[in-house]
Amino acid sequence: MITWARFCFVQLKNASPEEMKAVESMDWREIDPAIHNWKKGIEEFKEIHQHIVSILETKNDEFLSEMVKGRKFNFRFMLNGLIQHNIYHLGQIAYLNKLLA
Repeated sequence: MITWARFCFVQLKNASPEEMKAVESMDWREIDPAIHNWKKGIEEFKEIHQHIVSILETKNDEFLSEMVKGRKFNFRFMLNGLIQHNIYHLGQIAYLNKLLA
């Protein structure tokens, strides 16, 4: 979830190709429990979404029709995808949490 949000963030801020490549290299990476834990993940999730909201507050609705750099979709599609992606995985987390309770 964090990687997809970070992808959206760098696209929104019109990042350099190098930064874009660095974010894309994080997709499907190995997770090390010594580094990546639940608390840190929640903090990172909140932080990246706060950055996204901050950028969106500076834009008008017209930008939603603009194409995302290097992709065949616009920002409206990308942001709707981010929301749907978060809902999907949050549903999985809620389900697992209920099973473990």
